[in-house]
Amino acid sequence: MPVQAGSRSAGEVRFRRLILRAGLPEPKWNVAVVTPSGRFVVDALWRSAGLVVEIDGALAPGPASWQRDLRRANALQLTAAA
Repeated sequence: MPVQAGSRSAGEVRFRRLILRAGLPEPKWNVAVVTPSGRFVVDALWRSAGLVVEIDGALAPGPASWQRDLRRANALQLTAAA
């Protein structure tokens, strides 16, 4: 499956197609979100709804990657809740 402009992975392309088929508004793709814990580039963002979607790949992360992803998810959740 070819990667579309603005997408960084085949997973993002499949997710975009799913969104469009469902008639949902298209998010901003691969944009920076600034949190008190740092700046993160997220896969899909509906800023007005405070919603972020991250598309994970098929590879299982190692312990360091897993912890980094958890810190990132916590920072994004706390920012959306504020």
